Amino acid sequence: MKPVRILLLCFGLTLLPRPAAASDFKPTDLVLLGAASVAKEACSAVFVSEREMSDYLALASKFWMLPEDRTRIADVKVDRPNRRVTLTMTTGEKGVAVFTGATGCIALGPDGADPKVGFTPLSPVTAKPDVAWP
Repeated sequence: MKPVRILLLCFGLTLLPRPAAASDFKPTDLVLLGAASVAKEACSAVFVSEREMSDYLALASKFWMLPEDRTRIADVKVDRPNRRVTLTMTTGEKGVAVFTGATGCIALGPDGADPKVGFTPLSPVTAKPDVAWP
């Protein structure tokens, strides 16, 4: 009876909905995954480190992109009121990241299709409550 319970539990867990994640990108979507990753890095630079986008772009590693895609960045837009960064490639693909507060920045699904974060950001627990987190 115990193996049947384990099997039912495993089957039941596969039916639960899940938020958009890197696994939602198809293996052939390396351009989209790279764009989303660089958008997340840019989001962290602007909203966590409080740097200017021009400073970030000049020094960005772009480690997350294929070498041939690094020169195909057409535009990077910072939406300060909504705390979002959208990176557009010359081919039209977009990478979108959003600042969630205490959790930092996260990359959204392919082309930023998922406008909502799939979890509730929690405030950090710290030993020094007088030190502010962005």
